[in-house]
Amino acid sequence: MYTFRSVDLGELQMNPNNRREPVFKDGESESPAPPPWVQQEKSSQTDPFVKIAMIALTALALVLIGDKLLDRYNEHRAAQQLLESIENFQADMKSTMQSINEQSAERTRAQRQQRANSTTGKWLAKNCADWRRSYETRATDTAQREMQTHCRLYQNYLSNGIAPPGAPR
Repeated sequence: MYTFRSVDLGELQMNPNNRREPVFKDGESESPAPPPWVQQEKSSQTDPFVKIAMIALTALALVLIGDKLLDRYNEHRAAQQLLESIENFQADMKSTMQSINEQSAERTRAQRQQRANSTTGKWLAKNCADWRRSYETRATDTAQREMQTHCRLYQNYLSNGIAPPGAPR
């Protein structure tokens, strides 16, 4: 492999093949000289100000990235806690609604029982039973219609407590 050397082009010599080749002096070093367009580094050390600036920028970037990651983590935890709170609230509401429904059903049963045991309730129940027996013994349109009317009045009284006109109080 050939290397380039710094040569004074004024000293050329003819070789046996009639070629002109440069002649080197004995004291020249054998390391090639870089071409003039290649810039050489002045110093292998970087300026301390540049080092400090690079370290500061790196630290700032790491702090910003850490803040962003911490914010995302906190948002994730907040979302998890919110979902957990919603699930707990739904479970509490379900049990509360079940309890309210049970209490309402018990109150309705107690009211129906109280109305059925009242004077008006007993009178309406007797009328319903009389017309039902009448319809069962003789299946006529009048008996059926009166049975339906008196039994409906009895059920309405048990449901909402409103007695028909003429019922004993």
